[in-house]
Amino acid sequence: MNTKRWVAVVLAVVVLILSFGSGSLKSKINREQDQKIVNSFTKNFTSVFEKMNENVLEMGNPSVRIAVIHLNGVISAQSSTSILSGSTYNHDLFMNELHQIYNDPTVQAVLLVVNSPGGGVYESAEIHRTLEAIIRDKEIPLYVSMQNMAASGGYYVSAPAQKIFATPDTITGSIGVIIKGTNLSGLYEKFGIKEMVFKSGTHKDIMSTSREMTQEEQKIMQKMIDNSYERFLDVIVKGRGIDKEKLRKLADGRIYDGAQAKEVGLVDELGFKEDALAALKASDSLLNNAQVFEYNPAGTLLDQWLKKLPLGSKTSEITELLNKFPIQSAPVLMYYYGGM
Repeated sequence: MNTKRWVAVVLAVVVLILSFGSGSLKSKINREQDQKIVNSFTKNFTSVFEKMNENVLEMGNPSVRIAVIHLNGVISAQSSTSILSGSTYNHDLFMNELHQIYNDPTVQAVLLVVNSPGGGVYESAEIHRTLEAIIRDKEIPLYVSMQNMAASGGYYVSAPAQKIFATPDTITGSIGVIIKGTNLSGLYEKFGIKEMVFKSGTHKDIMSTSREMTQEEQKIMQKMIDNSYERFLDVIVKGRGIDKEKLRKLADGRIYDGAQAKEVGLVDELGFKEDALAALKASDSLLNNAQVFEYNPAGTLLDQWLKKLPLGSKTSEITELLNKFPIQSAPVLMYYYGGM
């Protein structure tokens, strides 16, 4: 359940409680007025609990600020389906950070710190599109600092940056698309398991675990992969200015360390986060005395409030229990490096 859904649940409870003691009030106002009150309360309630907390990293001019944002872990919306998740990446919260940057006139530059093997095609594209909008509409620079890993989708979201920094040992590259499934038909046959399927079309159960894929189905899936791969290349060509045919030779799925990536033009400079921040400040005199801040990893005010409840102290135990019963999901296209 994401933040907005928790807000809706809490709001519904509050409204329900208020309704028990408001019989006399409701007799004096009509439904339209009542709805206006609820709408106003909802708007204020939501804005308070969705506002991200901030930590000031370096003091400076509060009207000219550099936002440092961290993308850690697998880029996936699934990690944000529950406040009990132990994942280091929460897609809803990260997108909320980007939207707040977009709407904050004091933010004059962004440093994106990436430590990710990539993830979902959709989520990576959503981040990329929003970063492009921030650069284009706010007319501000975006620098990237790659840490241990910025592979596949981690590179995809970094592509719009004016400058990309990596350490010599950063694992990056892995440019490409993958989708994986499991064929259990041999195991089913061994144990006498027969899956009964009723389908409306020949390929409705494509990539089923209970049978081999046909050659035609393999061609269908490969075409999807190829289309997504071309979009990945286009993103890099646009962001990095690399010739597409040259890029195609680099983008065969292999990984590079930071030093190799610099040699082939996938990153600009070798250095750490502090080096990227210093270069960002030096890129514009306006940023010399900028205040540097990051969003609080604790997330929104609602997340912090929920963690203070009695259940909040048991999140680690609950997470461990939930991990023993994973939710089976369908195969999805991924910009993902899974070699580690």
